[in-house]
Amino acid sequence: MKYLCFIFLFLASSAASSQADCIELFCNDDTFVNQHIQNVNAEIDIFGSGAGFCNSGAIQQCFFQGQPVYTVLESPFICDLPTRVVDCNGNSLFTFGGFCFPAPCPGQDQADMLEGCITLYSTFETGNVFCTAEQLACTESLCTAFDQLTTDLLDPNLNPSLYDCVPSQTLSQCEYRGLSVIVQSPGLCLVADEPSTVYDCTGDFLFSFGGFCITQDGSPCPGDIEAQFISNCEVFFDVQDGEPLICDDTISAIPTMGEWGMICLTLLFLCVSLINLKQNSSFLNISDTKSILSNR
Repeated sequence: MKYLCFIFLFLASSAASSQADCIELFCNDDTFVNQHIQNVNAEIDIFGSGAGFCNSGAIQQCFFQGQPVYTVLESPFICDLPTRVVDCNGNSLFTFGGFCFPAPCPGQDQADMLEGCITLYSTFETGNVFCTAEQLACTESLCTAFDQLTTDLLDPNLNPSLYDCVPSQTLSQCEYRGLSVIVQSPGLCLVADEPSTVYDCTGDFLFSFGGFCITQDGSPCPGDIEAQFISNCEVFFDVQDGEPLICDDTISAIPTMGEWGMICLTLLFLCVSLINLKQNSSFLNISDTKSILSNR
């Protein structure tokens, strides 16, 4: 039982190390990153990993003076190479490190200004996954009413086109007084000065704001006052696009490293408990046997 638990924990840990969140690339085009990875892998295929690496062949993503850049170690089989810093298009900015005489090497002062560096790939870290455009664009739905509201907006009977005017309402996920809410914004084909509507996560109406309204004393409409507490809005559905940008289960279901740590810790406690129960059971059986023999 003890060894079985340890084997199970080892397999769970292996799975945890292989399931990592994707890394967002701050440069718009990942061509340079992929080309560097292909070059390093091609060299390893030619020379073999048994030849030994002089450096990690790493490419990192950093910020230099507020702009995203890459730091690159070219061939993993050439020793004492300087690290090259390039912009998003692969244009060299400066180099630092490596072998130079006399020290310090040029570029070190600039290298000290690099911030937030994340390793994207190296000969020791080959399993990193880069976020796709779909993963970055999707929104994690927090409210169950999204499905019904989107269905209603896509229904031509409930949201008809008028005189060749295509409806253009949007649904946004927002925060309101510590709660998640849905804000439906008006679009074309509606009455002039139509207000925005706020629903809770179950689809119940909370209030409306904007649009046309008149108060007796000329003060702001009640909904406009409450609208000031709406924040962190993110559009997740546009009628003209037709499909909500909701993260699918394959993206959101991947546990984070912290979640995997809690899973492994729970399994460890379970194994320890089972081992203790097993040992206590054996001890009780031995005690019972000794008691029976002494009575005889």
